[in-house]
Amino acid sequence: MVIGHIGISRAVISSYSDLYSISPEAREIHFRKFVSKNLLEKTIERFSKLERITMSESAFNRLNSDMLYIVEKNKLKIEVSSCIGRPSLLERGSL
Repeated sequence: MVIGHIGISRAVISSYSDLYSISPEAREIHFRKFVSKNLLEKTIERFSKLERITMSESAFNRLNSDMLYIVEKNKLKIEVSSCIGRPSLLERGSL
């Protein structure tokens, strides 16, 4: 799902299959579930305009030092979401 937001394309990723259903123009990605190193690398590779990634606090706490290095090396911003509820449902107004 890609949603225009203040001039930035935003998308939500739950699994590998989402990588190829989202426009490569996305600049912000929210990981709905825990992030593996492989998923992070494939996301960065697929979305060349990526500027920021967001995730829950529990997902952020599971990032290891290798993953944080990858984020830093690619000059990405990480935002920890404090929002309660699933972002994909909140964005559709279902909650």
